[in-house]
Amino acid sequence: MDWRERCGNKLVSAQEALKAVRNGDTVQVNWLHATPVTLSEALMARKEELRDVKVCVIGPLFDWDQPGADQAFILQTPYLGVTTRPPMAEGRVTFTLRRCLRRTSTATVASAPGCLCPKP
Repeated sequence: MDWRERCGNKLVSAQEALKAVRNGDTVQVNWLHATPVTLSEALMARKEELRDVKVCVIGPLFDWDQPGADQAFILQTPYLGVTTRPPMAEGRVTFTLRRCLRRTSTATVASAPGCLCPKP
């Protein structure tokens, strides 16, 4: 039995998965080549309804510096890359040496597009 047979009825769209994110939550986004672009796009699509969501990134390939996103998302990173340097220079990214990931939500969004995994 492959993963599609075991998990197929549990798979949801990226938009459905990101409904679990609420105001004030912290979201850890995988880094560099493992950036979950589909999930990042779905979260960015909610920028008008979300406020103060901490997005912890390490060299993301997704551009979180989009118009209107500054009220919805607080970017935090321990690594400045091509997509985080310009907003950092303008004071719109928090540079942090501490780990961003904390248990702040009832769900963890995995890197696989459309996968919502409940916390243990």
